[in-house]
Amino acid sequence: MDIGEIEFQILTLNKSRLILFFDNDPEASKHSYIFKGEIKDSNVNFIEGIKIGMTKEDFIKTFFDNFPSELMTKYNFLVFESCVQDIKHTYSFKDNKLQSINFITDSYWTVNY
Repeated sequence: MDIGEIEFQILTLNKSRLILFFDNDPEASKHSYIFKGEIKDSNVNFIEGIKIGMTKEDFIKTFFDNFPSELMTKYNFLVFESCVQDIKHTYSFKDNKLQSINFITDSYWTVNY
């Protein structure tokens, strides 16, 4: 890469996959970021009980104290965007159940599975 050698790890589990980016800055500790990914399997568990197959209502209650009920039925995609790590988490719902989670970074690097 243009900043030197970069280490990526590709993790797969059934239909789910992640690309992790490892930053090995000599002036900081080694740490990782999700570079790209898609989660489609219910056996992948996130903190706070987030997982494929959970209801939209339970998902909303995990992240929001107040959420208008008319919006819950109106939208089937929720996107959380981090301004610090330049990553978007897209949560897709079908029939009121979480179907998939996609992670996309705002990077000019081309890295694929």
